[in-house]
Amino acid sequence: MQSFKFRLERVLQWQAKVCRMKEEEVNLCHLALHEAEEVVARLEITKLSAEQAMRSERALPGSELQAWERHCESLVRKARDLEAQRQALAAVLDNVISQMMAERRRLRQIEMIRHRALREHTLAADRDLETLALECHLSRWIASAANAAPPIPGAHDRPMLP
Repeated sequence: MQSFKFRLERVLQWQAKVCRMKEEEVNLCHLALHEAEEVVARLEITKLSAEQAMRSERALPGSELQAWERHCESLVRKARDLEAQRQALAAVLDNVISQMMAERRRLRQIEMIRHRALREHTLAADRDLETLALECHLSRWIASAANAAPPIPGAHDRPMLP
């Protein structure tokens, strides 16, 4: 019996590689999203600390108030831009995760096909082995029957002695 060879082995290996690449892409997207969230959090902290510093001052000249207002407006614009960027990264992450799940399903299907082919190969090998064992047994039985003493004609008609 021949050893088991899965015809789609290279396809299986390629699909496994595609799955690993998609998983790496998901990890990179997770990192980018996490970094964007950290930048948004740092910007919020900066905004709150600037606001707290302005509230701690008792009297400020008009030019400083205008500068503070422009600074707050720029922080709000940055926060909006960063939030839009974070949402875009989240959408990309969702898309990449769905692609990764599809690739995993394909890999699982190919693995199931491989498992089924291996099971069929094993069953065929077992049947061949059983057939060979049966033929071997029958040949030995026939050979032993041929080597046995020939029956005596009419021996079955004689009564047995006590």
